[in-house]
Amino acid sequence: MSDPNAPISSEELSHTEGLEGWRQVDEGLVTIIETGGFSRGAALLPEIARVADELNHHPDVDVRYGEVVIRTTSHDVGHITSRDVELARRISQIANRAGTPSQAPNVDPGRGPDLPEA
Repeated sequence: MSDPNAPISSEELSHTEGLEGWRQVDEGLVTIIETGGFSRGAALLPEIARVADELNHHPDVDVRYGEVVIRTTSHDVGHITSRDVELARRISQIANRAGTPSQAPNVDPGRGPDLPEA
């Protein structure tokens, strides 16, 4: 069995299935789930929280009107690991079941994800 704390390179990520709609930003994976409204986005959180607790790996979640921005990274080791990949895949499954597939954010390398102003 591979080490769950081993880093996953950008090259490996580009060949990893199940990460459609996710993009590497710095040392994490980021997606935006377009929801069309705040309540619909908030409704995704209980299932995301359940999966995060099950995997004992918890993402950063930002619920905004019309979208949910999610970032996962392995803070304890400082890079993307298989734990992030598994969590991202599971979150994508949740979003797809809800009819709100995730999409990769536009990224400006100098400033990170191109997200709406807070």
